[in-house]
Amino acid sequence: GVEIYMGDQCERDFFDYTAEPVYEARLVEKGLEELKTAFGDYPRDFFRQLGEGAYGALKIYLVGALAPAGAQGISDAAGLYFCSGNEQYLVLNLEEWASMRQTFYHETAHAIDCYINGTAYQSFQSGEWESLNPEGFSYAYSYAEDQEALNGSWVAGLSLSEPAYFVDTYSKTFPAEDRARILEYAMAFGDLPVYFQEGPIQQKLSYLCSRIREAFDTAGWPEKTLWEAPLKENLKDFEKTN
Repeated sequence: GVEIYMGDQCERDFFDYTAEPVYEARLVEKGLEELKTAFGDYPRDFFRQLGEGAYGALKIYLVGALAPAGAQGISDAAGLYFCSGNEQYLVLNLEEWASMRQTFYHETAHAIDCYINGTAYQSFQSGEWESLNPEGFSYAYSYAEDQEALNGSWVAGLSLSEPAYFVDTYSKTFPAEDRARILEYAMAFGDLPVYFQEGPIQQKLSYLCSRIREAFDTAGWPEKTLWEAPLKENLKDFEKTN
């Protein structure tokens, strides 16, 4: 369910970004080592199933610096994911290899989003996810850092008088970034962050884990996957809505 491309095999243009190719053998080798380790953090047949979804095999591109081609891009992107037509791409900046595994967790969370929305049911596009956010909250639907919505309200460590609904301000850009951030941090840090101990972020994680279990064939999966490790109780039974 995975194809890996490097050097001249890689595309140069990815929607709102351009990528530099990498030819340095040691850097490519290090990236492949990090990828191998990251693959082992998922259930054995996870990527096979992911590749059988609406967007086909996950194409992974190991590239150099990523530069935004327009005003909507992020200037320091460590990775990208996008699905279009019947294809899906995950692009990793090898110059950021030290954090590559965590970036891979984040971008793979976007792939999970597309898999569930494409082959299961439209749960993430319904009001279910929004119901887990504070009343009156709206995502910025922009990566521009000057957006008023990207303030510290309801953000872990920034708003001490309110419960934490978001792990950081980046989580408030788009719903998919919120979900990806939660899965990324659950896999990278386990239950160490205080915000995973209880409250709204724990509830969001529980919801995500439930939906993933429903969308994938989990026969043979461990009792708890790496992203489920911070859960404090059994998966909640959220009602499906269409």
